[in-house]
Amino acid sequence: MYRLLIADDEALEREGLELLIGRKMPNTFEVFQASNGRQAIELAEEYRPDIVLMDIKMPGIQGLEALKQIKAIDHRIKMVLITAYDYFSYAQEAVSIGVKDYLLKPAKREQVVETLNKLLQELEEERAKRSHELGVEETLAELIPVVESELAMMLMFNQVQEVDVNRLAQIANFSVRRGYSIIVYLAEAYADEGEKKKLHDELKNMLKTVTRCLVSPLFQNEIAIFIPVTDQYDPKQSEGFRVKINTFIEERFGLSARVVIGAVQIGLPGLQKSYQDAKQSLLPAEHQESDKQQTIIEKAQSFVNQHYAEDVSMEQVAEWVNLSSYYFSKVFKSESGQTFTDYLTEVRMEKAKQFIANMELSLKEICFLVGYKDPNYFSRAFKRYTGVTPTDYRNIL
Repeated sequence: MYRLLIADDEALEREGLELLIGRKMPNTFEVFQASNGRQAIELAEEYRPDIVLMDIKMPGIQGLEALKQIKAIDHRIKMVLITAYDYFSYAQEAVSIGVKDYLLKPAKREQVVETLNKLLQELEEERAKRSHELGVEETLAELIPVVESELAMMLMFNQVQEVDVNRLAQIANFSVRRGYSIIVYLAEAYADEGEKKKLHDELKNMLKTVTRCLVSPLFQNEIAIFIPVTDQYDPKQSEGFRVKINTFIEERFGLSARVVIGAVQIGLPGLQKSYQDAKQSLLPAEHQESDKQQTIIEKAQSFVNQHYAEDVSMEQVAEWVNLSSYYFSKVFKSESGQTFTDYLTEVRMEKAKQFIANMELSLKEICFLVGYKDPNYFSRAFKRYTGVTPTDYRNIL
């Protein structure tokens, strides 16, 4: 139901219009009445009507002045002027403040209904447009964090050739002429993944409130931060961020972290170099805490080698190494030279070959031992991989 404000100093006019509209357009409007300009403004402030029917001649604050103030309350309000004075000077001023139409006294029923229906159609179109805009805004709000994460990972792993990194930066509203990177590295001893995820989210929120920046997902024990700077950049700013980050992590979570800063560079390629420089200065400390820090691929391959007999999915392994499925797929293929699915198949088939050579297990048992639920599908997969069926392979041995 829409809200309609009728403003006229004559009670009979107000009541007549409300009665007419109620009969011709039932259950369409919640109607409010005002007998003067001031009351009309106050009712508009309180109830925010969708449409105002305003008499031009009002006691106290005149109709046009009241409409000006109502328009200032909410520019979306549709305004119709009711007047017995058909003067061009009034028309000019009314148009300038956004009056949509006129009703000349005495207003004909058909004209009143036609005018209101036209305004209702406009209101419906505007609401539909606004709903669409809000939907786009909501989708964009959900998309931007994903875009920011992917952009940060591209800068970290130099994987920009397959996607237009500048387009992603535009979507994320991350325009960089000059900038630098910060790497936050958590001590390996703190292995609680849930706590580290909470730390990452709260650190990101804190940084977003104090500077425009790009924060990577939590990758193993590392968080990368990319910060744009102006020509007035002072190195004390980056040192201030380092102290702020350390203090936040220590006070909020009681954890220790190593925070290293890369040099200021030009553009997105420069941010990549800044990150690599920071990474090089971080490496010695990493090796002191862990004799061998596994790479993404090594960690993923290790997981597959341990769980190949289970229902392993790329999404599950991507979560294990703290990457999105999309980016994990790209990084895995780039670093290993094969897709994740191909690698999983290779591991299972090589294990199957070992079990078949053992001669102690049936082919059906081997099927389940290497992660397949359907022996027929396993047989087809084995033939695609080796060129022969499992039975033929056993006979060849």
